Parts: sequence; C-alpha cells; structure tokens
Amino acid sequence: MQPVQKIIGMNLKIARTKRSITQAEIANKLGVEASYLSRIERGSVPASCEKNL
Repeated sequence: MQPVQKIIGMNLKIARTKRSITQAEIANKLGVEASYLSRIERGSVPASCEKNL
C-alpha cells in the first residue's frame, strides 16, 4: 500500500494534467513555489492544508 502523501500527489497531478494546467500556474495561485508543488506531486513532502492570508 502506498503512503497517503504519494496517493494525494498522484491524484493532484492527474487532475492538473487533465485540465492542462501547469505546476507554475497552480503554484502562483496558491502562493507557493513550483518546486514545492512538484515535490508534493512526487510524494516527497506532505501537502499542507494551512494557508496564512
């Protein structure tokens, strides 16, 4: 069984690519670096649901 963070990252990548959205576009909207989003999609780091506004 895959760790939850890998499953979340895989699902995020699938949803993003189906909509033809780049990592840079999503990262810009979220206010994070594209490299961080890349690590989330690979399952290297857990996704955080918290956002300071």
